[in-house]
Amino acid sequence: MARIQDRLRVAVSRTRGFIGANVFDRRQGIDTSRIVDLATDGVHTDGRIPYVPSSWRNLPSALRHIPISDDDVFLDLGSGKGRVVLQAAKRPFKRVIGVELSEELHAVAVANLEAVRPSLACADVELIQADITAYPIPDDVTVVYAYNPVRGALFEATMNQLIASYDRRPRPMHLLYRYPREHDLVAASGRFDLLQTVTTWRPRPSWSRATAINIYAATPAHDLAA
Repeated sequence: MARIQDRLRVAVSRTRGFIGANVFDRRQGIDTSRIVDLATDGVHTDGRIPYVPSSWRNLPSALRHIPISDDDVFLDLGSGKGRVVLQAAKRPFKRVIGVELSEELHAVAVANLEAVRPSLACADVELIQADITAYPIPDDVTVVYAYNPVRGALFEATMNQLIASYDRRPRPMHLLYRYPREHDLVAASGRFDLLQTVTTWRPRPSWSRATAINIYAATPAHDLAA
């Protein structure tokens, strides 16, 4: 069943990708739409998901549900070609960061960023080529976006990095997790409260749930005993 869902997800994403490439990407002179299999990029694939871009609607839909100010710092874990990074940078975040393991995807993201930099509202945008499972998350990050970049133990390692950053400097922090296949791991950590699930229309209700964005708020460790 999981494989069937993954195939359906890719099929729908390919359709969205065609629209994105011919409407959004072409208009801005960038490339964020083409799906890339990480196995062809020399990246070990156990637990790592092929590059499929988020819909152009996903980030705006999620950000409507959380408070954002010009003191917030945005992080995209598994930023791929930079579509979500560029969308975030069109808002007055204090800083926007994208972290991507693939050398190929990172290079495309850098080119995309340079193509649109003059039009961005955020002046401080950084793209980093690194493994998100070992990336030390900066302690000023307040909004984290993840489109199902890794699964299983890799996802748990990434969550541990996020929790470690929060514990070093407790602050308001939201996790925007699209296609939340590892929701149980997030819940089991005891460190994130599910605030809301944002769904977009799909032909079947189960597809809407599967492709939803879960919005979580980080929880201090001492609250676990409350």
